[in-house]
Amino acid sequence: MDEQRLPENLDTILCDDIRREVNNKITLIGIYGNKIIVPDLPFLLGHLGILQLWRGGNGKFNVHCAVLDPDGTELARTPELPLTLSQEHGTTGRVIISFGGVKIEKAGTHKIVTTFNGEKIGEYGFMIEKAPPGFQFQ
Repeated sequence: MDEQRLPENLDTILCDDIRREVNNKITLIGIYGNKIIVPDLPFLLGHLGILQLWRGGNGKFNVHCAVLDPDGTELARTPELPLTLSQEHGTTGRVIISFGGVKIEKAGTHKIVTTFNGEKIGEYGFMIEKAPPGFQFQ
């Protein structure tokens, strides 16, 4: 393998859950966009799925992702996840994360921070909002 090169983040998608399917497919359930509306605070998200797509990198990496609240307090963190990218085949790397029981204490901009081999290379912001009175959850 050639010289190690960090990738760039193509996309980060938040959802309720992610299922791995046959033939290297995945199914995303309940996609949020960049805002999660909750009925009350604090609120326990039963599941939080995160799909990250990475490209342009080369080498073997140890990936960590953490969910931070607006104050920078860590709400959830993955164990070390191995990821191998190769420029030779133009691969797009997928990091698939499923957290159970993420307790959200406050509204505001939360972050998903991603490190590759200990170096922060990705940060994705998303909003947590308390539903206004009369809001209808579907």
